[in-house]
Amino acid sequence: MNVPAPHDDIAKAIRDALLPQRFPVRRDVELGAGTAQEKEAVSFHDTVWLGHHFLAVAAVRVKRGGIGGALAAAALRQLLRAALSVTPTPEAALAACEEICATPGFDAAVLRLDLVTGAVESATRGQARIETTRHGEGGRLSPGEIVWLGAGDVPLPAELTPPVEGPEGLVQPAIARAGGGSAAALLYKAHGRAAGSSTFAVPNDAGAIPGVLAQIDAFCARHAIAREDVEGIDVAVDEVLSNAIAYAFRDGHAHEIFVTSTAEPGRLVIEISDDGVPFDPLAVPPPDLSADLEARQVGGLGMHFVRNLLDDVAYKRVNGWNVLTLRKRVGEARKGESSS
Repeated sequence: MNVPAPHDDIAKAIRDALLPQRFPVRRDVELGAGTAQEKEAVSFHDTVWLGHHFLAVAAVRVKRGGIGGALAAAALRQLLRAALSVTPTPEAALAACEEICATPGFDAAVLRLDLVTGAVESATRGQARIETTRHGEGGRLSPGEIVWLGAGDVPLPAELTPPVEGPEGLVQPAIARAGGGSAAALLYKAHGRAAGSSTFAVPNDAGAIPGVLAQIDAFCARHAIAREDVEGIDVAVDEVLSNAIAYAFRDGHAHEIFVTSTAEPGRLVIEISDDGVPFDPLAVPPPDLSADLEARQVGGLGMHFVRNLLDDVAYKRVNGWNVLTLRKRVGEARKGESSS
């Protein structure tokens, strides 16, 4: 006998599906966001990448509860994503949503940011607000500036200064005090690069490593970095990822490791970030190469090779992430080093 699922359970499943994927680790921007659900409304937040270096962020509250509100919120999310991709401004996107959407009412705060220049455009509807620390001028954000987006009954933090845990530390206390709604805090860290940087997520599965190496190889080809200049980089990345996959995650769950490749003048930089247990691979002492293999410390030999293959290796623990940065001189910088 088939028993229909309770409507409340279906509504909750739809609301849960509105939660976006984890925001990627980036050098140029950080994001913290959250929702506080209420009986008579459905709230969500969302991020949309509009091309290589344009990011849209939204905090939305649909003024309807139950399964009808959940369905209306899901439809509005898809409509807003589509509108942002084909309209020139957030204002135009929200106007299109109001014209098309059958939802009786919604609160929304939407922002569109050019990560390369810091240029920002925004729009709100209903009970929503967008606040910034206003360091920038002429519609541009300055590095270190924070933008707050809130929809519904989410209080604005007393001060838009991120605690040590980043924007998430601003949002979660506000969500805990909220009667309902959604909020997002965006920290603009630095001017990005239109084509000089690429970030992708990798599952904590050793079978994914060859795909990572192929992506790095393709990145080098796009930026005219000669193979001989980055000889050994594949071995180094393989070693670092293998260590992270084998030792960083003790909960047995699926995780993502973020790999960022950046082409700087005379240098290739690869940053590998994981949210596993704290571990500094550079703290492993150099191996005693005269000792028997059985006597050598685990991991020491691999990191010994990594240090010798690259020009610089640095580790830091940031906001719950292990971040290992690999640097390799390329092109004329490498030739100058070889001739000196």
